[in-house]
Amino acid sequence: MSVKERDSDHFVDVLVILGIAASLVLILGSVLLNFRMAYRSADTEFDAWLYGVVAGAADCIKAMMPFAIAWGIRKRDRLAVIGAVAVFGIFTLYSFSSAVGFAAQHRIAKAAERQGGAEKYQDLKDRYTRAKSARDALGTPRAPSVIEQERADILATPVYGRRTIGDLSGECTLNRLEAREPCERWRRLGVEFATAKEAGRLDGELTDVRQKLDTVPAASTTEDPQAAAISKLGGWFDRTFRSDDVQLGLALLLALLVEAGSGLGLYLVTTPWRDAALPAPKEPAMPSNLPVVPVKRLGEVDAFMLARLHPATDGVLTAPMLYQAYLGWCREGVLAPFTLPAFIMAFQAIADELGIERGSVGTDAAWRNVSFTPVPALPERAL
Repeated sequence: MSVKERDSDHFVDVLVILGIAASLVLILGSVLLNFRMAYRSADTEFDAWLYGVVAGAADCIKAMMPFAIAWGIRKRDRLAVIGAVAVFGIFTLYSFSSAVGFAAQHRIAKAAERQGGAEKYQDLKDRYTRAKSARDALGTPRAPSVIEQERADILATPVYGRRTIGDLSGECTLNRLEAREPCERWRRLGVEFATAKEAGRLDGELTDVRQKLDTVPAASTTEDPQAAAISKLGGWFDRTFRSDDVQLGLALLLALLVEAGSGLGLYLVTTPWRDAALPAPKEPAMPSNLPVVPVKRLGEVDAFMLARLHPATDGVLTAPMLYQAYLGWCREGVLAPFTLPAFIMAFQAIADELGIERGSVGTDAAWRNVSFTPVPALPERAL
């Protein structure tokens, strides 16, 4: 085996190994889907595990059925083929229903998640709008600490010697003539202080809502994005696809992907190895009682010319004469002759090399200055 063939075999082995790994992943996924759907269909914990294990084992057997079908066909075992096809079909239908159910449940859950996300986003957006409107209505108040300090300064203003506005008015709760105007300013500052505190609270709320909005997807629709995109493709062909139909089609497509990969993937990717393992077809044996026909050697034209021709000044030999002599020479030597055109072509090539002049006699080609060499007579056998 050459280096190139060995490298090619190694490359095929790598591809087969990668294919086997991918097929096993698909088989494992299909087994888990079957287990999960069967587990959820039971009433008790024991029944759930029983259904799940049985469904998973059935999916493993499903992956072996293509090998059983191929073996039955090769061995011409009709019962094995029929049984394997039936088992493969039944198990595939169940696995297909499990995959479709899983895909449908997944899409329902995702739809609910998108619905919840859209509602949450809209609630936060409405809350932000209300807070922003209320905050804009408050304008730009001063800092609460500044206002609070001014109120404290008013209450600390001295009157009548050591007494203050706060002492005189009981923190502006008593109506005193000397404290009316300062307490009025103190109350206005109290309103401003409350406004400033509310503005601060609204600023904090706006910041909090804005941060939450940044973490929530801006879901303006509850539709499945994939289904919506495929539905829009129908516009290219002047057709409209309902989102529900598209989602059903996607669920079926996912189920087909899982089932085709888990059911046939392992068999298909191991095709190169199985072909290499098959015995090579035997060549039909030749019967030993057939007669052995000897293979004749080819009568070479140059050997004929050396044996039967010699230079002659007045000699002229036509093509038919030469070919008849050539046939006789081949019969004597038990040789296979050339055909007439092939003989003339070979003779002409050698004649050109030797300088033998070519002419014609009537319609036949002829060569001059050459003649046949006399063949010595065989001695008579003694009686």
